[in-house]
Amino acid sequence: MRGADPIKGRKLVAKEKPRDPEWTPLPVTPLPEFGVRSVYPTMAAPGSLVEITGGGFTKSVRVEGPGGAWEVVEVDVGRIVARVPAGAEQPGPITVVRGKSKAASTAAFVPMLADTTFGRPVERLDRGLTARVFVLPDGATELPDFGEVGDPVGVVHLAGVDVPSGPFKGFVDRGGPRNTFVAMHANGGLNVTAEGEVELCVESDDGAQLYLEQNLVVDNDGVHEAKEVCELVYLEPGLYQVDLLYFQAEGPVALRLSWTPEGGRKAPIPVDALFPPQR
Repeated sequence: MRGADPIKGRKLVAKEKPRDPEWTPLPVTPLPEFGVRSVYPTMAAPGSLVEITGGGFTKSVRVEGPGGAWEVVEVDVGRIVARVPAGAEQPGPITVVRGKSKAASTAAFVPMLADTTFGRPVERLDRGLTARVFVLPDGATELPDFGEVGDPVGVVHLAGVDVPSGPFKGFVDRGGPRNTFVAMHANGGLNVTAEGEVELCVESDDGAQLYLEQNLVVDNDGVHEAKEVCELVYLEPGLYQVDLLYFQAEGPVALRLSWTPEGGRKAPIPVDALFPPQR
């Protein structure tokens, strides 16, 4: 997705209408029989909510995974929301138990350390961005071509993008903690409710790029200390496809996404304005 020159001052139009503040995701289509189809996110800290989709779920199901028994918060026939227990440390599958029957996820769930940079507990899954995490070759000096970097080591849910400059405590992947040469591709929707000129800013350490509707808007790529780049765009009301690309080489970390709406003040883009892709 790495593009040419950023758009400056150009008018952009979203393909979707703006979403109502009370918007909720579409219901999950259940599997025709008891089973687990997917787990989201696949990497999260203890205390986080995790969505398990599948079929044949009942109010009496139990969820087991890393750390032992998980608290079941919500359940319907095709979807369970459960909470990662405090004792979750080692990767492992998530298993749904219904009576004497068991159904397990095909991929391992990876607990993140609660004090890592992106390890804040996730309290809701219907707002924010979905981010796939990748391991880069040592010595990387710019954003990769995410289509050629290999499979992601996991998927995290970003409840906003406001990581101040500081030490990078790393992700936890299947090989253990890693705090150098990693990358993220975060995507979802940016909800814009008023027409006007907007300044969009990305502060990052190391490189990052922000795309709206597949147009490069802010280019802050490369290896560098915490640095902010801002660009002006004119936005009509709508839900804009957003892609935020980020990589960390070595040293400290920063990743902040902020905006200044026309006539307003600069502030981090609130999580209520960010919508993950429909799962």
